[in-house]
Amino acid sequence: MIAQVRKYAAWPFERMAAVISGQSLRNPSTELLDMLTGGSSDSGISVTADTAMRLAAVSGCIRILTESLAQIPCIVYKTLSDDSRERAKSFYLYNLLHRRPNPLMTASRFQRVMAYSLVSRGNAYARKTRNPISGAITALWPIHPDRVEVKQDETTGDIFYRVTTRQWKQVDLPRDEMFHLRGISQDGLVGLNPIQTLMREAIGNGLAQQLYNAKLFSNGVNPSAIVHPKTKLTKDGAEALKAHLKKQWTGNENMRGLMLLFDDIGLERLSFNPEESQFLELCKFSKEEIASIFRVPLHLLNALDRATFNNIEELGLGFLKYTLQPYFDDWAQEISYSLLSEREQEIYVPEFLTAAFERGSVVTRYQAYQTGINSGFLNPNEVRRMENLPPYEGGNEFVLMPGATTKNQPENDSGADNAKVIPMKKRK
Repeated sequence: MIAQVRKYAAWPFERMAAVISGQSLRNPSTELLDMLTGGSSDSGISVTADTAMRLAAVSGCIRILTESLAQIPCIVYKTLSDDSRERAKSFYLYNLLHRRPNPLMTASRFQRVMAYSLVSRGNAYARKTRNPISGAITALWPIHPDRVEVKQDETTGDIFYRVTTRQWKQVDLPRDEMFHLRGISQDGLVGLNPIQTLMREAIGNGLAQQLYNAKLFSNGVNPSAIVHPKTKLTKDGAEALKAHLKKQWTGNENMRGLMLLFDDIGLERLSFNPEESQFLELCKFSKEEIASIFRVPLHLLNALDRATFNNIEELGLGFLKYTLQPYFDDWAQEISYSLLSEREQEIYVPEFLTAAFERGSVVTRYQAYQTGINSGFLNPNEVRRMENLPPYEGGNEFVLMPGATTKNQPENDSGADNAKVIPMKKRK
């Protein structure tokens, strides 16, 4: 028992020694500075991935990104001989990524854990377990980023991962046993912690404003006043008066209460207006600054000052294109590189199905379907499948409406339209 206590107590110091080893205080790393200073910002507030979640703008952005990344399914496609693709439902990796990555998690829950680690800490890790006979991956187990260190062998240059287990043991895993997603990186090996590197000061300022706001209301809505004793007070008298005023006038429950002063004492209230001190503007600027770093549209944070009914849809598409799509592209490429063999990469293609995000309003969507059907690009049953409706007999036929032209059918110069729909050759 004593040995275990000593082991647990010594682990933080062993980790600090490992971080300090080989580094100079003239040019310390971010991790070393965080250990020595507690990750303090210029505002004096300690900013870490955990303390940053106390700020509504940060927790809102992280939740929006995490849930948005988790709700898009990952589909593995098989490339056919004619370069077309179909869902590879018989391939073992399809079920692993689309349904159940491990016995304890659904695909959505797994993606949510990985997305949260990636967004809040810049790295997401999952350990692979394989079938001992076939070598096929049977499960992916997420690991908290704070328990993983990326190392590189100085002799061979190989990458390995030093994992601290829940029993405080350190295990070195080769690169083949780890699935690693990275955010913005300086060396391509490990992602930067966005909260502690990209937005520490912005979050520190926001936390300081939030703390000030909390202190303002805990001490009273109008906390500042000047007391003018007509006579000189003793030390005990001053303390008693201060305690009396604090009990009678501070706190939300005493707001706008009746104050009684005795003896020869006068009171001068000092007016305070948060708007005049630009406090509200600073809070608004802090939210906008944090949202811009996370690249989250303000209307998703319920800041609708610049949003209209006409541009909400465009803002949503911009969120998909400029914020979520880079995550999906990198995630899909890492799946291909880390989970597929070289031979499998030539056959199977992982892709996140973002079509649901790209859907517009009902009218816009139905107009697009009609255009696709009339031009022979879609058939009715394909459209019904997109809308989760059952097919009907004859709905697999592709048609070309009168007036439309194809490469093999020139336009009628006389302007006369055919009176019937022209069936096209059925696709295989």
